[in-house]
Amino acid sequence: MADFLDMPEFRVPLEVMPYFFDNGDRCYELPVKWVRRRDERFTGLRLITRRQQFGLCYQQLAGRYYWSMPNPSGVLVCPFVETRYIVPGAEFPGDIDLLILPYEGNELVLSKAMAVELKVIRASFLKQGKSPNSFGFTLNRPGFRGGLNS
Repeated sequence: MADFLDMPEFRVPLEVMPYFFDNGDRCYELPVKWVRRRDERFTGLRLITRRQQFGLCYQQLAGRYYWSMPNPSGVLVCPFVETRYIVPGAEFPGDIDLLILPYEGNELVLSKAMAVELKVIRASFLKQGKSPNSFGFTLNRPGFRGGLNS
């Protein structure tokens, strides 16, 4: 099976390195309602600011590339980028939840860039018969026995 990341290299110079946030640095201030509602934006920002957790996710997404990244390298993560800033005139989709741009030394490796769509699933113990966020079906419909092909 071909890996979707197996494509010709496309790199551009990274002229200015972004600010590196150290442990404990304040990087975002969020509306309290985002935190209380576990809003998608809150969840995404929480993921990317927890470096170890994000690294484990990126390792699973990038696979072989993750393990072959030389030193110094890393990723720039741009949260909630409006599509029109990347493709002028584009209106769909409205935004890219996480745009992940790897770099090696002073070069962006754009051929390994990723666009990630985040989905928050709000399942609860009290509503076990209801599908989280109603993904097109509910568990309490007549004749449902479980599984996708029932």
